[in-house]
Amino acid sequence: MDIRQLRYFIAIAEEKQITAAAKKLHMAQPPLSQQLKLLEQDLGVKLFEKRGRFLQLTDAGNTLYRYAMKITKDMEEAQTEVTQIGSGVRGKLSIGINTISYYPYRGCCKDLGKPTHILLIKYNKTNLPSSRSSSRKKSLSWLSSVCPCF
Repeated sequence: MDIRQLRYFIAIAEEKQITAAAKKLHMAQPPLSQQLKLLEQDLGVKLFEKRGRFLQLTDAGNTLYRYAMKITKDMEEAQTEVTQIGSGVRGKLSIGINTISYYPYRGCCKDLGKPTHILLIKYNKTNLPSSRSSSRKKSLSWLSSVCPCF
């Protein structure tokens, strides 16, 4: 049993006729009938019973139909997800933060008694693939709220 046979089986189960399923699948009726016969032989069970002009799923057919729907849905979701990851629409973004070089200094306003500004001093050591073995960058940021003392 393969995914192609499961798709054929789903089409037959939904259309309830091999001819209608063949039209839906854009194929001739004899090869579709042959694929159904092969699937039933592989599984060793009858999947359909003939009811007049229509086919009705047996208990085994109903069970296979549930699994076939789940398998084809999972296949389509996997294909979509892999395509999105490959194109960069979906994936994992990692952001590194060096907490050792983060030295906050909090100044307080005498009148309010609350922190009103923060001095951030950051030291970053980066290894560059150039002729320089390493470089140090120092960045200074001043974050301040409105304080009546200034």
